[in-house]
Amino acid sequence: MKRIVLSGWPCDVEDIRSRISHDWLGNRILKLNAEVVAEMHGEASGDREVFESYLLPGGRYEQYLGDLNKLVDNLVDGYSPAQLVSKTVLNTLSESDQEKIKTVIHDTYLNVCINGNNTIEDLQDALRVVAKTFEAVLTDFCRAWFCSPCVSAQTIRCKFENVLRHASDLREVLSQLPRGIILP
Repeated sequence: MKRIVLSGWPCDVEDIRSRISHDWLGNRILKLNAEVVAEMHGEASGDREVFESYLLPGGRYEQYLGDLNKLVDNLVDGYSPAQLVSKTVLNTLSESDQEKIKTVIHDTYLNVCINGNNTIEDLQDALRVVAKTFEAVLTDFCRAWFCSPCVSAQTIRCKFENVLRHASDLREVLSQLPRGIILP
């Protein structure tokens, strides 16, 4: 059975999912070629400086990893329709009644299959695993990058190919997430 998704309703986790999938993975990682990255590592250039600014501690990649971890942590509640209770006409009910309604709605939502046989908690578990792996692979690449000149171009290329593989896996899991609040 197809679920209703409130795609126009404000949904913070969907905004984060979209930013990670499109801006970071799609536009800043998956468009890169491992051979070009390896060549860039071996020469001083403006492109290298920009790329390194993303990789440095506190850079954009670290910020995106923070967003990714926030998405994993807030995924279940972020797509829950229970949050609508306090944002609709139901907010005129007593807090006690609102909490009861939220509990029933949220419990029902937790048992709904989002795509195929996966509940939102299944998707959260899958995202958690692939996100941790991606973070480890990206961290390994960054260590190698900043270890220059002791790291060969081939090592950089291989490590970045690994980043690309895991970025693709992460993007695939992100593509399975809803595009808004799910109604059971």
